[in-house]
Amino acid sequence: MTNINQLSSMDTLSGGDLLAVWAQNNGDTRKAAMSLVASYVTGTIELPVDISRSQYSAPSATGFTVVVSSPNTWLVLSPTNAFAAGTIVLPAGVPDLSMVSIVTTQAITALTVSTSGAAIVGAPTTAAANTAFTMRYDAVTNSWYPENQNFLNATPFALTLLDDPDAATARTTLGATTVGGSVFTAATAAAAQQAMDTEIGVDVQAFDADLTALAGLAANGMISRTGAGTAAVRTITAGAGISITNGDGVAGNPTITSTDVLQNLIATDIAAIANAINTTGKAAGKMIWDTTNSKIKVATGALAADTWVDADGTNPVTPV
Repeated sequence: MTNINQLSSMDTLSGGDLLAVWAQNNGDTRKAAMSLVASYVTGTIELPVDISRSQYSAPSATGFTVVVSSPNTWLVLSPTNAFAAGTIVLPAGVPDLSMVSIVTTQAITALTVSTSGAAIVGAPTTAAANTAFTMRYDAVTNSWYPENQNFLNATPFALTLLDDPDAATARTTLGATTVGGSVFTAATAAAAQQAMDTEIGVDVQAFDADLTALAGLAANGMISRTGAGTAAVRTITAGAGISITNGDGVAGNPTITSTDVLQNLIATDIAAIANAINTTGKAAGKMIWDTTNSKIKVATGALAADTWVDADGTNPVTPV
């Protein structure tokens, strides 16, 4: 039915309009304002919390501060330029589950989200252009937490890349317009190596097991290839009748001296038991030249007191 007891209809309602209600506690019919009924409904029924108002701000300088006036607000942040720093202050003393959504049309390198009397947990610290995030309040912990966050905690350099309009500009930002660009567009690995001046056999040495073996040597000395992919350190060592100086080559070129070359000595030195010819390097068969008698003398033993004789075994000289 379209009419109730022939009452006139209304197209709009206001908070001051009255409704007839039965007062259970009083047992009679009374009147209640629409605003009172609305308050009762919102206080009794668990309604979802959602954005219910908007706020617009257009900061014109870096270091700006924008205060969100009320909870459940959509803040449209439209800075006049990309700025190095900015602060957004969330409302204080708000009901549980209150939320604030924020969108920015310009990049903010250092973004601060703050409030009074509550904690801020996990809020973004930087913003790229045309990104948004939401913070929701939890009364139990007295903290604001991020919800549906898509702000990027990007570095200043990353932000310069994010706002590049095309690939060519991005390559310029990355410094890839010359060598880097050639690498990105190289059709093969060999072409990329040429662009980077790392072509094997031209700019760099190819992997070689022998070179790896050489790199693994730690001792001083001369290097010898001992097999495929193996190497060792060697040193020149003395043999019979040979004296070696600086055999490993560290201090300079090795010096090789033959100790069997006849030494020239006078007869009195040969006969002196303390002379170096008798105390150092003496051996049976060692030969020296006796300049006094113009003869070869041969040692009969290695001891300092062992006799020297002529090559035919005559004319013995025993050092004393």
